Amino acid sequence: MGARYDRYRLTDNSGLSYREDDVSPNIDAEWAVTDSVTLSAGHARAFRGPKAHDAFKLEGAANSPDLRGEQARNSEVAARFEQGPWQLSAELYRSTIDDVIADPLGRPTVYQNVGDLESDGYVLSVDYQWEALSAGLSFHHNDIELNGQPLTVYEYNGIGNTIGDTWAAHVDYQVNNDWQIGWRSQFVEGISDLETSVGSISKPGYGVHDAYVRWLPTSSEDLALTLTVNNLLDKQYLDHASNADFEHIPGYEGIVGLAEPGRDVRLGVNYRF
Repeated sequence: MGARYDRYRLTDNSGLSYREDDVSPNIDAEWAVTDSVTLSAGHARAFRGPKAHDAFKLEGAANSPDLRGEQARNSEVAARFEQGPWQLSAELYRSTIDDVIADPLGRPTVYQNVGDLESDGYVLSVDYQWEALSAGLSFHHNDIELNGQPLTVYEYNGIGNTIGDTWAAHVDYQVNNDWQIGWRSQFVEGISDLETSVGSISKPGYGVHDAYVRWLPTSSEDLALTLTVNNLLDKQYLDHASNADFEHIPGYEGIVGLAEPGRDVRLGVNYRF
C-alpha cells in the first residue's frame, strides 16, 4: 500500500499556463492459500498532468487551452499454482485512462483531451521444469478501445494499438555446466475488418522464431558468450504494435508501417569483474 503526490506546473511556448495536482494511491495483496496455490490482487491509480513537448515539436505543435491531466486506473487479479515440475498462472487485468492527451489525426497539431481509454485482457501461462530442460507456453488476449472504438497507433499519435491474440513458447536446455541452448517462438493471430475513423483495415498474423547458444568458456558466470539468431526463418511481417497498412484506403496511399528486420545474428560477450 502506498501513495504518491504529483504537482504539475507548466507554461508552454504559447504562453498558456497549466496547474494541476493530485494523489495517486496503490494497494497490493497476496494470499498463500496452500503450499501450491497463491492468489494476488492489486489496484493502482496514477495522475499525469500536461507536460512539455519534445524540443523538435515545440514550433509545430500547440496545446488546447482547456487541456486537463490524465487519470489512470489499473486493477488486476492473479492466481498461481505450483506442483512438482509444473507452474500454472492466470492473470486478469483492466486499465483505464480518463481524459487521454493526444494529437489526433490531421492538422494543425494540437494536443488535447481526446477521450477515455479502456484496456481489458488476460494472460494464461504454463511452465515445466525437468532436470536440465525447461519449457513454457503463454497466451495473451487484449481488447483496447478509445471512446468505445478499437485503437490504432496511426490515428492517435502512438498512444496505443490493437494487437491480435498472442501465443509465446520457449524451450531451454542446459547441455552441461558450460553450454545452454534455447528456442523462442511468438505467434500473433490476424485481425480482419478492424474499423478505424478512415476505413476498415486488416492486420495479417505472423509467427517468428528465435534461437540462442550460450557458452561459459571458463566454466564461470564471469565470462559468457551468447550467439543469438532473431527471426531465424527470415519472416517478413508488420508487427501489430507498429503502424498498420492503410494503403488500400483512397487518400492514404503510402501510410503503412515498416516491416520488422529480417534474420538478425548477434554475438554478445558479457564479462563480470
